[in-house]
Amino acid sequence: MCEGCSNLERIYWPFTGNIASQYAFAGTTKLKRVDIRSIAQWSDVGWGGYNASYHYSPFDASKDGHLYLDDEEITDFVFTDGATYIRTGCFRYVKGLVSVVWPNTLTQISSQSFYSASNLASITFRCASLTVGSDAFLGCSSLSRIVLEDSTAVDAFSSYTWNAT
Repeated sequence: MCEGCSNLERIYWPFTGNIASQYAFAGTTKLKRVDIRSIAQWSDVGWGGYNASYHYSPFDASKDGHLYLDDEEITDFVFTDGATYIRTGCFRYVKGLVSVVWPNTLTQISSQSFYSASNLASITFRCASLTVGSDAFLGCSSLSRIVLEDSTAVDAFSSYTWNAT
């Protein structure tokens, strides 16, 4: 799709669904801004390809991503639209995200969903049942606050390995 577009700095993203190629954004080293229509729509994008163990996102080349909604950077976000899952890699290297509050409808956070979102400092879960994928928060070096509003969600984190390196 944009493989080798080394001067690409900004994308307006109107799509949902799966991205067929894991290399769709390979080489987009200057890409730092993606404008989206909604968090629910962005969270539904499946980044993938033939290698199911590793999923690229638009910010894998620049490692400095920023998401915008209605021309405002998303920093502190409260999901209010009934999201049920966060797909693999959709917030990888999103540096502008500082805090997230999920609704009680959330049931799954896929692997590497927030990989290296290094400014993410606070997450709040309002859900009762949750599955957290491997390395979902790997590299979230600023993460210092986790709030589980429903005590049954603690089970999802009991076997999760927290690693902020």
